[in-house]
Amino acid sequence: MEGTHFKENAPGGSIKRQVVNPDLAEERAKRTFDPKDIAKIISVPEIDQYFNAVAEDMRKHPEIAPSHKFFEMTREEQMKHDWELIKK
Repeated sequence: MEGTHFKENAPGGSIKRQVVNPDLAEERAKRTFDPKDIAKIISVPEIDQYFNAVAEDMRKHPEIAPSHKFFEMTREEQMKHDWELIKK
């Protein structure tokens, strides 16, 4: 990969393996701001309330919470999974 900043054979990140992509970890380490400061700037009370309500619903009904498994399914498996949730 001549002329790029990518390292050859860098292993990718994985939620399943709980590994952060090395390129992403490197970029996060270079940041020049505090993420908490950015969160204060972009935080909107209405959105926070909505997010908290959705999160509470997912705590009460864990079967509707997204997981990496859903994104590893085929389209047909995802549709079947969603249909099973709707039928309950």
